[in-house]
Amino acid sequence: ILTERYTECMEREVLGIVKVVLMGQAYYRFSQEYPDYLRLIHFYGSERFSRENPYAAEIGKGYGTCRRILADAIREGIDDGTIRPDLDPFLTSMYLMISFMGILSLENRWKLVIEAEGFSYEQFASEFFRFITPAIAPDGRTHSTDLRDFESSGFLLTGPPALKKEKRRQP
Repeated sequence: ILTERYTECMEREVLGIVKVVLMGQAYYRFSQEYPDYLRLIHFYGSERFSRENPYAAEIGKGYGTCRRILADAIREGIDDGTIRPDLDPFLTSMYLMISFMGILSLENRWKLVIEAEGFSYEQFASEFFRFITPAIAPDGRTHSTDLRDFESSGFLLTGPPALKKEKRRQP
């Protein structure tokens, strides 16, 4: 399912960096629609997930395919100038996939910390793209063209969160 969604993102006629963000959004939607599958991916390769499990090879293959599709989107972004040329597509795809998994598999205690500060988990997850895009874009820009490229592709980069009016107490 995730491979199909990543492939759909690659088939879009958009810039490479937009494809990367769309894949992150697809991963988020997948995690919301198929939480049990996300748990299987999360535990794949761990001591909790036996290699004798009949699904182990399929999960590993599918996840590897998704990472390669993401690396291809990163290469496209490098080629079209929307992603820094000094980044290695393999390493960048690993950083992003591991980051996506960490955010999407967040333990409830961390969600409670986020909510205690006045943010929803959904806001936290969506802010990742605003956080990471300048790190992979040339010269730290959010995007080398117009942010409407994201919107026209069905994804909105959020603006900065509203500042809280009350000061937090110092510990």
